[in-house]
Amino acid sequence: MSNLEEGAKTERGAEHIPSREEILGQIGKRSKRAEFLREFKDEDGINFLEAREPGEKTGESILYVYIRAGRFENSLSKTTTLQKVFIEENGDCRGGETIADYDNATGEWVEE
Repeated sequence: MSNLEEGAKTERGAEHIPSREEILGQIGKRSKRAEFLREFKDEDGINFLEAREPGEKTGESILYVYIRAGRFENSLSKTTTLQKVFIEENGDCRGGETIADYDNATGEWVEE
């Protein structure tokens, strides 16, 4: 591991990384029907989590996607964020939006 990587890991270690319960709590504030699908984690905690709920029309769905700031095998993001993605019946993405960003300085979620 290079000094740069060690320094970045030390900085990340000082940051609060939302727990699974915190992430699911944020999703639960926005959806009572979302069901957990999958998550990826590393030694620091969860870096990607996905939950789904039925959409307005039959076959459509809404994904809630948590992505932790950083570069991981399954994601890349400058910020820790919670997104809402609309999926059509055929599986195509119909759009989406960031619904909250995590402010590491305050430890609070900032709604968009």
